[in-house]
Amino acid sequence: MALPYAEGLLFIWVCWCGFLDYRYRKLPNLLTLSAYLPAILVMIISSHGWLGDTISSSLIAWLAAVILTLPAYSIGWLAAGDVKYLSAIGLLCGLETTLICYVVAALLSFISIMAAPFYKYLLLFISSKTRHYSSITLSNQSIPFGSFLSLGVIVGLIAR
Repeated sequence: MALPYAEGLLFIWVCWCGFLDYRYRKLPNLLTLSAYLPAILVMIISSHGWLGDTISSSLIAWLAAVILTLPAYSIGWLAAGDVKYLSAIGLLCGLETTLICYVVAALLSFISIMAAPFYKYLLLFISSKTRHYSSITLSNQSIPFGSFLSLGVIVGLIAR
């Protein structure tokens, strides 16, 4: 059995994390690691996870999150905040929602990478027609994987 308002608080948290990662391309440690404390306290006090999953499901989800993200972090594809964020999601949501979240985020990342060149050409085309070429910058920004993880959690919550 999930805690009262558990899904609502989780929704607010993932929306805030997703916004910050999209806007600043950074997930603050205070935000990602602060989710560990309530998740662990709920497991100790109530013998189940934040959303009512078993403790083993939450711990396996945490381990799966670390295993799935550390290789990408080690080669520079992900930032450390993404690893900490997905592992916190694992503790809070359990294995099923964490895996759904990761798959959705990976698919959105792939689509984003594939669409990036077309987006740049579209910006160049628009700027040439509007004579505002100098106002458009074409930088190689990182992909907001944390934002995609947030969307994945929302999809996982809907699928529950």
